[in-house]
Amino acid sequence: MARKLLTRSLRRDLSKPTDAKAPDFYLSTAGEYEGLAVPRACRIEARLSDRVRVDHLLVRIDPPLEGQGFGLGSRDIKQLVLTVIFDGTALFPIKEWPAHVYVARILDDSIVATGSIGSGQVQIIAWGTLFRTLAEATASIMTRPRVSVPRRPQTLTVPVIRFWGGKRGLRRGR
Repeated sequence: MARKLLTRSLRRDLSKPTDAKAPDFYLSTAGEYEGLAVPRACRIEARLSDRVRVDHLLVRIDPPLEGQGFGLGSRDIKQLVLTVIFDGTALFPIKEWPAHVYVARILDDSIVATGSIGSGQVQIIAWGTLFRTLAEATASIMTRPRVSVPRRPQTLTVPVIRFWGGKRGLRRGR
């Protein structure tokens, strides 16, 4: 399915994103959530924090994610919040590629202005992988084994996003 989505989306040249600024990296959730399986160009917009972590990343994606599957009608999702999954890895700066992240959609737009995430303001929709280039992201999709993926993301809201295998996130001042 990811291969079919990739072929379909490559009709529009993803190496030439619609925004003027060059992408910082590419995101794919191939094998996890087919809605974002096709690589998306990501541009960093802000660093966000919550009461435990200070390392969430707000990105603008191109092309946007269709909002209809999330009950948003014709309104597409253009911004996502990314957070590292594994303890010992970081997004500021990304030192190890590919980087593995939680992918969350924004439920409350006020986090963009405040730079702070409160309980129930984001919804994790998938685990994703960040790649330096479109070529790396595309190659990853083509070599990935086919798996059955859910059609819709899990409805899961969490008060705090924590590291996988860790007891605490990054604390302020660390």
